[in-house]
Amino acid sequence: MISDKTWDIIYLLYIIREGGERTKEGAIEGAVRLQKLVFLAREEKIPFTYSFDSYYFGPYSEELAKDLGFLKDLGFLEVIEETGISATGRIIPKRSYRITEAGLGFLSKFKIPKDSSEKIVNLLDEYLPLPVAKIVEEALKRWPIPTT
Repeated sequence: MISDKTWDIIYLLYIIREGGERTKEGAIEGAVRLQKLVFLAREEKIPFTYSFDSYYFGPYSEELAKDLGFLKDLGFLEVIEETGISATGRIIPKRSYRITEAGLGFLSKFKIPKDSSEKIVNLLDEYLPLPVAKIVEEALKRWPIPTT
């Protein structure tokens, strides 16, 4: 039996693979973009177990960030680090995420359920071409306003 944690890794790699196939760079550009895509996938009933907390740009998962580092350490994920410019004009680090041959090999050992793969593909086709601000806006629409 496959654990929920392993399914998180499988679905995450699947999103990165499929997202990379839809971009000219072959990668998903930006940590904020990837965090929001995973959050939106969870909202579309992809069975991620990541918990999300409020952060600068809405929902953020520390567990997801750790898994990205873990996948990089395993050699399943390439993280391309560059310098970018924020919406406010500040110079910031920019990360892009690309699945490696080792990641593809791992992913090939699992069968993604058809309903989940279709939901992920539809989500990527809808949101990946958008500016990150629009993806954040959509995530914030689905993010409950924290109460104190």
